[in-house]
Amino acid sequence: MQSKDFVIPVYASGFFNFSSDGQVTQFTTFYYLDRRGYYLSLGKRRLKEELKTIKNNLQAIIDEEEIRINGKRVRAYVKWVKIKLLDPHHPMIEFIITFTGSLKKGINEYYNTYEEEIAEYPYEALWILPGRIIKVDMAGEAEVRENILRLKVNKGTRVGGKEGIRFLIT
Repeated sequence: MQSKDFVIPVYASGFFNFSSDGQVTQFTTFYYLDRRGYYLSLGKRRLKEELKTIKNNLQAIIDEEEIRINGKRVRAYVKWVKIKLLDPHHPMIEFIITFTGSLKKGINEYYNTYEEEIAEYPYEALWILPGRIIKVDMAGEAEVRENILRLKVNKGTRVGGKEGIRFLIT
């Protein structure tokens, strides 16, 4: 019995803090419907194994992405994974991912290139950048206020390819 057989993603929310030293800390939570109570049924040992598997799988997915800050490729690392239960049938999985690039005064660019896909569930992302946002190239509805980007993506939206943010540091 594997979780992918009956644990269905229903929503995700991400927070990206892009600091002035170029470090990005991403905190993302995925919410699921688990009708069979798969995660509830795991004991401590199996839960620990599941966390390791989830972390390794996410790292493999991230390793396939091409993340660039100001044209230079950077590597992202999954630092932390936690499974929580809202109730027996609604687990959530939290991730912390980090990556670092070099920033400069003037225009800076963040781009992530990954395989195009259709969003299987709605999700939102909130970005805080160290400078004023000039341009957003991402699928979904983007709302920009100075250095803050709120992105909302509906289920069924085509996402991926090359997505990015241009911002100005003064």
